[in-house]
Amino acid sequence: MSVLDGKKLKQVTEFTGHSDQTPFALQVNKTNLDDEELIRTVVNKITDGGIAGIIVNTVKRAQALAKLVPKNIDFMLLHSSFLAPTRESQEEKLQQAIGKNGQRPSKMIVIGTQVLEQSLDIDFDVLYTDIARWI
Repeated sequence: MSVLDGKKLKQVTEFTGHSDQTPFALQVNKTNLDDEELIRTVVNKITDGGIAGIIVNTVKRAQALAKLVPKNIDFMLLHSSFLAPTRESQEEKLQQAIGKNGQRPSKMIVIGTQVLEQSLDIDFDVLYTDIARWI
């Protein structure tokens, strides 16, 4: 688990208690890629197929990233500025594509804000995320 303590990022790996969940290794890389580099990196990660997620802190950045996705790659954009009916429709399409029992496309990029983390049961093969922070 990552914890932001003031300006210091701490990694916590030891937890007391018991769990019925199987642990797995998680690779965390701290990078400061500009938007174009980020999209290139994500596209390279799914060259042979897969679903990539990009979660950012602002609607403006999500929209800017969406404009950089190559035309030959399927992508979806989801953020809190969509009107409720549009957002609901986008969430439903996303669930149908990469949710439980979804008809997963061979290659797709999903870009959004923290709304992607709320109440959606979706799976990514690779995920890039901003550290959530107060703006």
